[in-house]
Amino acid sequence: MDFVTTPFFDIDHNKTAIAELYALNVNAVNQRYHEHIDTVVRPDQLENICRLSQRISIYQFVKSVECLQYQMCEGDIPEKYELYTIVSKLITAACTDIAHTSELYSKANWG
Repeated sequence: MDFVTTPFFDIDHNKTAIAELYALNVNAVNQRYHEHIDTVVRPDQLENICRLSQRISIYQFVKSVECLQYQMCEGDIPEKYELYTIVSKLITAACTDIAHTSELYSKANWG
C-alpha cells in the first residue's frame, strides 16, 4: 500500500499528543538556540500543525516524521522524554513495513 488513507492524527481525539509533540519540538529548539520561546498553542493553531493530506505517500510520512525526530533530538529530549522514543519506534515500524512490502525483500535470501 503506497498511501496512508486516514489522517495521521484525529484532532478531536489526540489534541494532547499533538500538543506534547509540539511542546517537545519547541523545547528542543529552545535548547539548541538557547532561547525561551513559549509553547502555548491555541486550538486553531493546533489543528493547522497536525493537518496532513488524507492521501500522503508512506515515504512522505516517514520523511516528515524523521524531520520531527531530527528537530526534537537536541538537548535532553531523547534521553528524558518517552514521546521521543515513541516517534523513533514509529519510524522503525513504518520503515519495516515498507521493506516487508517490497518485492526485493520477498526475493532476498533468509539468513
